[in-house]
Amino acid sequence: MLKRTTVFALLLTLLLVLGGCTSKLKSAPAPEIADKVLEGIAFEDELMEVDGRVVEEYYGIELSNVKEYAVYMSASGATAEEIAIFQASSEDAAKKIEEALASRVNDLKIGFENYVPAEMTKLGNAVIIRNGSTAMLVIANDHEAARGIVKDYK
Repeated sequence: MLKRTTVFALLLTLLLVLGGCTSKLKSAPAPEIADKVLEGIAFEDELMEVDGRVVEEYYGIELSNVKEYAVYMSASGATAEEIAIFQASSEDAAKKIEEALASRVNDLKIGFENYVPAEMTKLGNAVIIRNGSTAMLVIANDHEAARGIVKDYK
């Protein structure tokens, strides 16, 4: 039978090992994260960066709650492809932005359902991730690659 100290030592070792296995989130400015997505994924359409007025109109996000952002939308409007990276002023603000991103995807689904039904697959697989005070959206054919790129950023 194992002594209590041996069991305790084994449990402590296991906790330390498992604690070391957690992924470390990387910090990067929003434009840098967006650039990684643009470089790492092949988009069908050309994406253009949009300004704050467009962001507020299409996402319904108050930019006063955002430290920085980078948003790219389909230049032609023929695809639903988008990248939206927001670094919020707080985790609570990031939660609200995450909700706004989900709402944006729903709005796009309504718009593309009858306009370009083929885009519904992209929209159904939209990547929305929030890590700490960063909220991110990527709509692309290769949603798995998109998720792989953005999941470790905060």
